[in-house]
Amino acid sequence: ALHPVHVESVAWITERKNVLSGVLYLASALAFLRASQRLEAGQGAGRLWIASIGCFVGALLSKTVTCTLPVTLALVLRWKRHRIAPVRGMALTLMLAVGLAMARMTAWCETQVAGAQGPDWVFTLADRVLIAGRALWFYAAKLCWPASLTFIYPRWTSDAAAGWPGSFPIAAAGATAGLWLARRRVGAGPWVAVAAYAVTLSPALGFVDFYPMRFSFVADHFQYLASMPLIALGVAAATRGIGRLGGPRAGGALGALAL
Repeated sequence: ALHPVHVESVAWITERKNVLSGVLYLASALAFLRASQRLEAGQGAGRLWIASIGCFVGALLSKTVTCTLPVTLALVLRWKRHRIAPVRGMALTLMLAVGLAMARMTAWCETQVAGAQGPDWVFTLADRVLIAGRALWFYAAKLCWPASLTFIYPRWTSDAAAGWPGSFPIAAAGATAGLWLARRRVGAGPWVAVAAYAVTLSPALGFVDFYPMRFSFVADHFQYLASMPLIALGVAAATRGIGRLGGPRAGGALGALAL
């Protein structure tokens, strides 16, 4: 609610869709997870499944970046060690199918209606991997230290022939692999949080052409939803590290973010 990178989503009227889709996204996730809990307890949850799918469709109609929710929910089920029961599988499959259809329509609109085509969008696969790797670290860095935020960030040059840009995707893959290998020691939570962060950001990482790429590869409002897993991971790490996130510490953190 108070993180500075989210100001753009709230203050910029054309990004009201971010907040609206976020409410419906979270409502869908809440209904799904409650239905999943009832399933584990051997209880029926037909209305909750319907509510989850309905809210998900509403989120998609608000902003199709929410199409990644089914994958995130599958990651949460993996984290909680819940089996993919038939009813869960059916709900996730239906949500994924609808999400992919809406995402495909949005991609078509970006190229055919918004005009995301031409020399400004000509990239090789290697270029797009480099853009995505750097964007992942850019957003994570802005979450940790939200300084020098701006409406349009300078568009960097992506050159697959240069050696140093390759360090970003390599480091991202290495960090994810390291958390996966360490899951027995530290738990699956950190790996799931990082994977959910990357999955939720994936529509805005440059693999699919969208018009703002003409000016910049990144924007604060792109990580409105994706920031949640990393923020949750940070809070979990803080509470484990200091035992309990007491009032003075929490107040200080919130005060700094508000300022």
